[in-house]
Amino acid sequence: MSGIAPRFVLTAESARRLRRRLAALGAGTGRLRRRRLRFQLYDTEDRALRGEGLALRLRREGKSWVQSVLRLDAAPGRRAGASAEAVCEAPARGGRPDLAAIPDPVLRLRIEALVAGRPLVPVCETTVERAAAVLELEPGLAAEVAVEACRIRADGDEAAFHELALEGPGEGRHHPFRLAADILAGEDLRFSLTPLPHRERLMLDEGRADPPAGPRPAEAVPLAEEWTAERAAQAVLRECFAQVAANVEAVKASDAPEGPHQLRVGLRRLRSALSLFGPAIGGPETDRLGEEAKWLGQETGRLRDLDVLAGELLAPEAAAHPDEPGFAPLAAVLARAAAAQRDALRQALAGERARQFLLDLARFIETRGWVLAEDIAQSSRLAMPVRELALAALARRWKKAARRARGLETLNVAERHELRKELKKLRYAGEFLAPLFPGRGTERFLKRLKALQDIFGELNDAALAESLLAGGSLLDGQEAAVHRAAGRLIGARLARAEIAWAGARERWHELSRRRPFWE
Repeated sequence: MSGIAPRFVLTAESARRLRRRLAALGAGTGRLRRRRLRFQLYDTEDRALRGEGLALRLRREGKSWVQSVLRLDAAPGRRAGASAEAVCEAPARGGRPDLAAIPDPVLRLRIEALVAGRPLVPVCETTVERAAAVLELEPGLAAEVAVEACRIRADGDEAAFHELALEGPGEGRHHPFRLAADILAGEDLRFSLTPLPHRERLMLDEGRADPPAGPRPAEAVPLAEEWTAERAAQAVLRECFAQVAANVEAVKASDAPEGPHQLRVGLRRLRSALSLFGPAIGGPETDRLGEEAKWLGQETGRLRDLDVLAGELLAPEAAAHPDEPGFAPLAAVLARAAAAQRDALRQALAGERARQFLLDLARFIETRGWVLAEDIAQSSRLAMPVRELALAALARRWKKAARRARGLETLNVAERHELRKELKKLRYAGEFLAPLFPGRGTERFLKRLKALQDIFGELNDAALAESLLAGGSLLDGQEAAVHRAAGRLIGARLARAEIAWAGARERWHELSRRRPFWE
């Protein structure tokens, strides 16, 4: 069976439920096909292959063994549910590694040089108990649903986890990403972003099979100048998806403010990437996903704004003025509001709209959902060199920011806000495309842009405090001391904003009088 195979992490209980549920799905036979898979990872005693990002694995298939060489990238977990690795395979007679059997001569010579005649020993073993059923979706159309119980052992450590794998037709309403919504109905939706070889590497390096839990910041995507615009777009969107999906889990699992912060950043970066690569991948589905990201960003932003107000604005002011009696009850009001908003966000993330957005986004990225059969000119846009797209996109963003910055000293609050948004879009575009323009000039430009954004951050903080504390119903019914403390906080933030704004002109000229890094 061919096609994209999305994977999802399951709890032990949900894995048991899904095994029982397979019999009731569609017109399937109701019988599970059980299979036991076994993988062994070989290396030298001093892990010479691991040090070069290579893995030599043996996989047992029936009564025979297959040898694979995998190249492991430094940052696993970018694919939207699909786990693909570059593999060089050959039979392994006798169930032992055989370097002479590696079919790629360049790779074979490299590995032989790394091993240097030393013995190869098993350093990690993985077993997978697989229960799979082929479900008939309609006459002549089927899909395979598999529940896997995995166990990895290395250096005396052991870890177990469960996953769901779906493989089916690549088109239409039975696409595996759509099928996942039906199969996982009522279950927690958690994409598997860490392929098995990377889990094995984690076991060897850190004694665990899961990446560290918690908020996930953005990571750079190593674009190459020879890439097409489409290839670069897919790579950037995979990174955006990984950040969003990881921080959805962080928000569900913890009350720490960093989770909502990174989730909102990830959604903003996603929207920026969809816009940035719009000349190549733009279309109705691109626009729809951008709107869904905007909706979820607004849901996340309500909590993030309260977290910022309580932790980054109020807390320092209260510490600096312990004699103000209203700060403590104001903090309590904000804590209650944040707790209620956190519950609301978690409900939204568990709801059908957010679940479907993540599935649709994953499908869009992994199956090239931007391709429009009726658009005969699209092929040339997808194939344009990414540097050509980058030059045009950065110039366009720069032009918009410069237009907004005209008469900087006289900008009103609304105009400052619009400039702030354009600068943020420019920064995201610069960060995405920076690998295409290596050098200190790029780093200096982005550093100056961030310094300018910090000034606008002070303005936004003042506007946030005023909006939440004076422009809404948050403090309705509170005692006078709370209102006095709120006024004191607003005044302090407005004063900081005005002081910061005094340096905006200098920062802007420092940024604009030098030649941009892409020119």
